[in-house]
Amino acid sequence: MSRCLMRCGRRGLANRQLENSNAIAERVRQLEITAGRNRSTIVKDHELPADYIPATFKSENLMSVSRRVFIENGAFLLAAVGVCAVAWPDAAPLPMVSESDPTAAALGYKANASSVDKAKFPQYVAGASCSNCALYLGAAGAASGPCPLYAGKAVSAHGWCSSYAKKP
Repeated sequence: MSRCLMRCGRRGLANRQLENSNAIAERVRQLEITAGRNRSTIVKDHELPADYIPATFKSENLMSVSRRVFIENGAFLLAAVGVCAVAWPDAAPLPMVSESDPTAAALGYKANASSVDKAKFPQYVAGASCSNCALYLGAAGAASGPCPLYAGKAVSAHGWCSSYAKKP
């Protein structure tokens, strides 16, 4: 029974301490609010230290940045971007898809469009190639480029597959 009273007494003490700390924090907030209106009265009435300056009067406002600091930070940012550009250059070129690749074989991909079997793929028309396909993502005039059908691999600009769709 005495243990229960001790525990309950400790909880009561902890609750009182919490209430006291909340009351103190609220009083400090009130003092700072009031300090903004009339600082001299607060110092006299509540015995704050003479060098006490509420947060609203501090000259070191975190939101105000001088022009010099702004330019210095901008220079650091540009230097960091430059270092990152040098440290991580553009990705290596994609590997070429081979005609024996399972996806390529299923789509009838040929690295050279002129070698397409017209009997097996009647939809093939002369002049159709990856370079003028809507799915081809390579640059104009490039020898090869990426294709979303062959994820992570490049196709020949002169190639062809059964998923060919003419660019609009």
